[in-house]
Amino acid sequence: MFWSYLTGHYEVMSPLSLRGVETRARSEQFRAFFRLPREENLLEVHESFLWVPFSHFNTLGKICVSENYLCFASQDGSQCYVIIPIREVIGVEKPDNANKAVTMCVRGKRAVRFSEVRDFERFASRIRSRCGVLASPQHGAAGEVSTDVCRSLMEHFEENPEEEALMVGQKGSSKTVSTEALMTVFHPQDAENLDPKMLKEKMKEQSWNIHFAEYGRGMSMFRTKKTRDLIVRGVPEGLRGELWLLFSGAVNDMATHLGYYSELVEQSMGTCTLATDEIERDLHRSLPEHPAFQSDTGISALRRVLTAYAYRNPKIGYCQAMNILTSVLLLYAKEEEAFWLLVAVCERMLPDYFNRRIIGALVDQAVFEELIREKLSQLTEHMTDMTFFSSVSLSWFLTLFISVLPIESAVNVVDCFFYDGIKAILQLGLAVLDYNMDRLLTCRDDAEAVTVLNKFFDNVTNKDSPLPPTVQQAPVGSNGKESHTKVDITDLIKEAYEKYGDIRSEEVESMRRRNRLYVIQTLEDTTKQNVLRVVSQEVKISPADLDDLYEIFKKQHFLSCYWTMNSPVLLHHDPSLPYLEQYQLALPQFRALFSLLCPWAHCAHRDALALWMFRLLDENQDGLLNFKELCCGLDVTYSGTFTDKLKLLFKLHLPPGKPPQNNSACSQIKCKSDDTVFSVYSVLNTIITWQSGIFNEACYEFPLNPQ
Repeated sequence: MFWSYLTGHYEVMSPLSLRGVETRARSEQFRAFFRLPREENLLEVHESFLWVPFSHFNTLGKICVSENYLCFASQDGSQCYVIIPIREVIGVEKPDNANKAVTMCVRGKRAVRFSEVRDFERFASRIRSRCGVLASPQHGAAGEVSTDVCRSLMEHFEENPEEEALMVGQKGSSKTVSTEALMTVFHPQDAENLDPKMLKEKMKEQSWNIHFAEYGRGMSMFRTKKTRDLIVRGVPEGLRGELWLLFSGAVNDMATHLGYYSELVEQSMGTCTLATDEIERDLHRSLPEHPAFQSDTGISALRRVLTAYAYRNPKIGYCQAMNILTSVLLLYAKEEEAFWLLVAVCERMLPDYFNRRIIGALVDQAVFEELIREKLSQLTEHMTDMTFFSSVSLSWFLTLFISVLPIESAVNVVDCFFYDGIKAILQLGLAVLDYNMDRLLTCRDDAEAVTVLNKFFDNVTNKDSPLPPTVQQAPVGSNGKESHTKVDITDLIKEAYEKYGDIRSEEVESMRRRNRLYVIQTLEDTTKQNVLRVVSQEVKISPADLDDLYEIFKKQHFLSCYWTMNSPVLLHHDPSLPYLEQYQLALPQFRALFSLLCPWAHCAHRDALALWMFRLLDENQDGLLNFKELCCGLDVTYSGTFTDKLKLLFKLHLPPGKPPQNNSACSQIKCKSDDTVFSVYSVLNTIITWQSGIFNEACYEFPLNPQ
């Protein structure tokens, strides 16, 4: 439960302390619940009542305060919550001692009133200081604002919208990027069109305008059951971009990062990386049937957004499915808005989805399977192999059904996703399986079941879509030989909410955490099997010893990551890397393993040998060893012939990979003089002289004196 974590006052603690870990976990849940930027931390929580003006009653809930936001969510089943950016607060009235109430004036001719706040005076003082209203000459010495002054401030901002824009941080836009949503360019709406679909579209817009008048518009609007009902019915084409930005929280990123996207575009322009190569290959595969992406306008905008994001977040870079999602975002949002929507999806709403291991998608598929067992037990009894659901639903999660539904239907799914998050995708997935239950129960194999689902998706329509036929996407599998019942996307979404709307976001997050451990362990086992299979072909170490060695190596890797300050291993740790590169050791960790495992570790010059061995095994000279490199070194010391061991000793006295005359670092790794070392040199010189045809090292010259 989200609320079970929200009690008391919060401080920023050390991340290594138990209290610090708990505080960070609460902040992560707080940010996820309210869709806030990752810089925000939960600072304090107050239980209170919020006055709901359109319903004329007080709803019980909790106020959550971070550095730049004040959020409220009800606890009494009214499903009402509010997010107030501190930047939008233009005044705080004098606290009401009788009701322990605090009233804030918010731009848009609105006031928000909290009552029965335990420490209301301190709370009011903190909000007042955070929003900077003390700087106004209209305020009293204590920074309190009367009701009349608060009302005049709201009227002032209504009459001077340019000042409001400055305050919100949204004034101006870059001229270097597209400033129009592609849908307005390639499909402008005709205000005089009296087509029945356009009339219904206007009725939707009117419903939303009434909603805005009652509940507010913008970040601080009240979000209730009625808001969700309007979302389920489908968002009007003209409001889609605005509402996506609002409900995803991307509007906050835009407001606090003015000019950031334009700078990224300029910095990333002309760069050539693996990500940019992959982007170029996929540009013309992104909604190719839509006119916007048959022109340079759409393709160029898509290229800029994807390249800028790859530049911003190189750990993700670019992954397939990002192009499909971004194409749809560009249809309804301006270019910069589409960029921030992509940031919200990749970094907040679908974490760990877009990387090599797609852990986030696998976790949500595990949650989906769990819900199928719970909600559709008849189906699981017939199809005992649950991996089918994972394979068939992966594209549903990665593309939010965009890749399987016609575009005019898929955007309704995206509407619900931005409002309810992954819960909306899970609900719709269950509704799809439920709708096709009878057909799936008669399937004899997975291929037949896939065919059933594909035909179903091809016949999902949007009867209310005002888009012309040139924009609407034709069913992929339609061949005209067989007719299937058409299913309206609005009806399908309504059914999903009616049947499975009782799934709560808190439950989904709990299931995510539980299944994440299972998914990561499964991936770790797969990684281990692949690494051991590759390494076992290169060394003579027994499988059992190799297994034990892998566990020791992995433990040293994580000890270095989390218990070493400024660890180079942690800086280079990236789960998306190839199997062999995911776990690595720096010199201190290798030295510890060398002294523990190597048979040569008992000599007087153990540290010097460890250093030379590390440099020799580090083939790419990055200061890190992977598991294969370590095993190759140990394999010679344990399983190599006498000649192999002498050969290794010889190499240890040379700079790695280069003859001595070409490496100025030779003096740094010379051996200390003793009889043993001289005898080794003598033996090696003799062997190389007698068997020059066997060893490539015969071309190397030994120093006359190892000192």
